[in-house]
Amino acid sequence: MKKPVMMETMNGILAVIVVPVVVGAVVVAGTKIVVVGAVVVGAVVVGAVVVGAVVV
Repeated sequence: MKKPVMMETMNGILAVIVVPVVVGAVVVAGTKIVVVGAVVVGAVVVGAVVVGAVVV
């Protein structure tokens, strides 16, 4: 009976460690995507302004 209890305990500990790490990784990835998107949009806007200035 001891081994299943140990397994459950280990699984519980792993879950407590792994879940926040995974959530953290997803949040970081999401933040990076948003930042990259913002940079791309910013670059496009700057490019449009520069082209507009040159054309004018």
